[in-house]
Amino acid sequence: YRGAKIQMLDLPGIIKGASSGKGLGKRILSVARSADIVLLVLDVFQPYHEDVLINELSNIGIRLNKKPPNIVIEKSPTGGIAIAQQVKLKKMSEKLVKDILNVYGYTSARVVIREDIDSEQLVDFLTGNKTYAKSITALNKIDLVDKKFLKKVSKNLENIAKNTAEKKKNQFSNLVKKQQEISQKLNDIMNKLNK
Repeated sequence: YRGAKIQMLDLPGIIKGASSGKGLGKRILSVARSADIVLLVLDVFQPYHEDVLINELSNIGIRLNKKPPNIVIEKSPTGGIAIAQQVKLKKMSEKLVKDILNVYGYTSARVVIREDIDSEQLVDFLTGNKTYAKSITALNKIDLVDKKFLKKVSKNLENIAKNTAEKKKNQFSNLVKKQQEISQKLNDIMNKLNK
């Protein structure tokens, strides 16, 4: 598209329970681990399937539209666990942080927490086996509904692109533009982190 190489992989059959092996679940979902952007294509009449797709991807360790938690942990030989909070923790207590660190084998460490995290984010960081990717949700078959219905359905969906089979309404170029915007934002974030 306009000189950019885009590789698209279709992951068919992602159904509820796919992450636990239902259907071809785990084999299909694992392909998404290497994606920079995940395109969720939904039927305009079944937008609630977005939650199913996000949950199934989350269950195998793919976090959509989230960033890795901003934490630094350095093991130390002695001294127990010292936590430096650059922001006040509201989602969990310092004691819970220490308890989770103990479960994962940290008895002495210096911990710097630069954002308000919850226990799931801390565990994700400690296990180190999560993948973070942006997503775009595409609503398909929009030519079958009126604008009022489309607006109502679109209200609860983020990063949405609308698609139809009618050539004059086809929004593939808008979808690619949206993908490029997200890619640019990711590049900007990575450049800031690498400085």
